Amino acid sequence: MPKHFFKLNTISKRLFLSLGILIASIIVVSTLALIFQSKIRSIHAIEQAISGERILIVRLIKTDLDFLRIEIHNNDFFKTRESQLLKERNILAQTVKEQMRTLRNSMIDNDFRIDHEFEIIDSLLTEYNKTFQQLTDRILVRGFKDFGLEGEMRFQAHELEKQQDIISMVNLLMLRRHEKDFMLRKEEHYLVQFNKLANSLIINLTNKNKNTTLLEHYQEAFNSLASIDKEIGYDSSRGLLGLLNKQTTSISAKLDELIKLSNYRTQEIVNNSGVVFLSIGLSTILISLSIVYYTASRLAVPLKKLSGSMNKFILHEGLNEKEFNLDYETDEISRLAQSFITMSRKLRVQFSDIEHKTQLLEKQNEELKKLNEELDRFIYSAAHDLKSPLASLSGLVNLAKIEINTKSHNHYFDMMSASIIKLDSFIKDITDYAKNKRQHLNIQEVDFAKVVEDILQSLDHLPQASRIQSFIRVSGTKFNCDRMRLEIILKNLISNSYRYYAPNKQNNYLFIEANIHDDQVSIEIMDNGIGIGRSHLPRIFDMFYRAVDNAHGSGIGLFLVKETVKMLHGKITVKSSLKNWTRFTITLPNSYENHSIEPETDKIEITEKNIVLEKSILNN
Repeated sequence: MPKHFFKLNTISKRLFLSLGILIASIIVVSTLALIFQSKIRSIHAIEQAISGERILIVRLIKTDLDFLRIEIHNNDFFKTRESQLLKERNILAQTVKEQMRTLRNSMIDNDFRIDHEFEIIDSLLTEYNKTFQQLTDRILVRGFKDFGLEGEMRFQAHELEKQQDIISMVNLLMLRRHEKDFMLRKEEHYLVQFNKLANSLIINLTNKNKNTTLLEHYQEAFNSLASIDKEIGYDSSRGLLGLLNKQTTSISAKLDELIKLSNYRTQEIVNNSGVVFLSIGLSTILISLSIVYYTASRLAVPLKKLSGSMNKFILHEGLNEKEFNLDYETDEISRLAQSFITMSRKLRVQFSDIEHKTQLLEKQNEELKKLNEELDRFIYSAAHDLKSPLASLSGLVNLAKIEINTKSHNHYFDMMSASIIKLDSFIKDITDYAKNKRQHLNIQEVDFAKVVEDILQSLDHLPQASRIQSFIRVSGTKFNCDRMRLEIILKNLISNSYRYYAPNKQNNYLFIEANIHDDQVSIEIMDNGIGIGRSHLPRIFDMFYRAVDNAHGSGIGLFLVKETVKMLHGKITVKSSLKNWTRFTITLPNSYENHSIEPETDKIEITEKNIVLEKSILNN
């Protein structure tokens, strides 16, 4: 493998190193978490095993008690010397022993440190089992009814009953009474009285030279039975029964102590394991973060230097190529730096060329600006100078029409007058356009209703004016605007409503509404004239565009409206349905402030037959 493979001279290798460290940290922490969880599961398993062991021991003791309670009075047990309870008891004892061994090994593996307590319990159980075995053996020897010592004693007693010549029935009944009292009450004075009477009877029989064997066997059997009963225990506090109860109590107490100690050790191990896990985990994370930070800083240093050099270049501070000799640079950053140096050299040449061309453009813009200003002045001056000759020409035509006064020539005079009026309207539009472009805004309080009434009155001379019913509605009072420009907008829109009314309709109307608010004014002009076709709507605000073939205007009216609304920083929209209606909506700011002119933005929405076209001139 090449030696340079181990050098961190590329971004990919450094990122791979950082990623590897991060993955290694995750693996370490995850492994610790798994070990911790495994430890917790093992501890809980031991805790459950201890509880299970305690249950088994309790079951063992209960089975032993059931045996002592049931089987000592069961003829079948003494006859067969077999008991289902004993079998269950032996199985439980073996299970307890095996689980004790398994549990001890688990505790050693998990450092549970309660081996001593387990050894004590194991020793107690061993002693307990030994005592129980002794007790079982003594019970079998003692017997019941016809079995064991009790059976032997009964047999001898019955033999004595058959041979009444040996002992009288009265004496035999007295012996049996002492026997029964002792068997029931377990009091030794009955044993003493029995032996006293039996010995007396044996002496009498001996003196009479009678056989005493049966009586001696009966007495021996009874004394052996009494001895076994004493060894077994007259009650639960004496003999083997008393010892068994003490051992049971000791085992129960030790089991309770073991459970408490087990809970304590479980909590201790969990806490210690948690501390170890957190310590190792935090140490691993801190080491990983330190290495990642170191790797990232070695990657970031050359990038910061390269970025700083680029910023200096962008801020026209020049480019020091020596600064690109970067520490800890990678192959990619080195290539990037060289590419930037090459690019910067080409940019210097391009910037120089751009700067030269910019100077030329600025010079040309200045010249164009001067030409535009001269052209505006020329248009305004020419339009103003043409007004007087047109007025004189109009007067001469009217005078000639009166003097000649022949019907054959009136048609030509009317055509001449119409042409003069059209030219005069065009000159007025040009004059209004020049005023709108050259004059500054003059914001003042305007009486909107009065302005509309003056415009309507000035248009009374139009032949269509008498056929259109006008409605004016104004809400609000204080309206601040440039009056001259407001008149340009309203006059053009109202005159268009007059020009393009629908002759075939009986009720032609023009509706003019203004809603004046504190920050803006919304003006709506709506008529039920011929409407505007869908194909024409997108272009009606273009200069010299006409939507109908028999248009009466100059073609710059709506263009002038758009430019004027733009000067007022407003918005104009149009909606129309061909042959039905047209509605212009104008929104203007209601303010005393003078605004600078800003670029135009257009928003288009089309309607004809339920399709709307809206063109907005909105300056933010």
